[in-house]
Amino acid sequence: LDRPFSIHRSFNHGLEILIRKVGWATTILSSLKSADRLTLTGPLGRGLDEVFSDFSKNKWYLLAGGAGLGPMGSIVAALGAKAQLIYAEKNACRQVNQDFLFSLTSKSSPITEDGSGYGKKGSILDYLESFIEREPRPVFACGPQSMLKAVWTLSQRLNFNLFVSLEAFMACGLGVCLSCSLPGSFPYRPTGRFRVCQEGPVVCASLVDWNFR
Repeated sequence: LDRPFSIHRSFNHGLEILIRKVGWATTILSSLKSADRLTLTGPLGRGLDEVFSDFSKNKWYLLAGGAGLGPMGSIVAALGAKAQLIYAEKNACRQVNQDFLFSLTSKSSPITEDGSGYGKKGSILDYLESFIEREPRPVFACGPQSMLKAVWTLSQRLNFNLFVSLEAFMACGLGVCLSCSLPGSFPYRPTGRFRVCQEGPVVCASLVDWNFR
């Protein structure tokens, strides 16, 4: 099956996709040469600019957990100085190059759970909470499901708007096969589920049933 990836950045001459080599598919992708060809389908679904009207007029906290850094490049480019990027990894060996991170935005806050990498040691939730307490802003988050669920719980306690980018396997990417459907409370989908490839991947976190696996 095809693999879904976020567009990291777009240019006049093409697209940039940020991937982490974790399996055979990403290993193949990471070994491609400049003359190799790929078949791309997209863009699919809805981005933050479609889910949140006039999103670029607001200041945002952008929360990237691990490979969740993928979609942040284009969002940072659209927001400019209105974006505060918080990027978290478990340890130093998982971090992207420091110069690359700060080339996205100088307003980057890198964190590692064990303190072995560049930036600060700690929990992404603790740092987000400290930012929210200083200056409330809406949050856009992308990362593992466990992280997104924890951020959702925090948003209920601190009362900030949360939008998330979700990941799911996609057999067709066109909304037909339903392999990417997840449980939620979308009023226009009476089945109680929504399709990540169509209604997502970016959704308001309040519309997701966070007990999904």
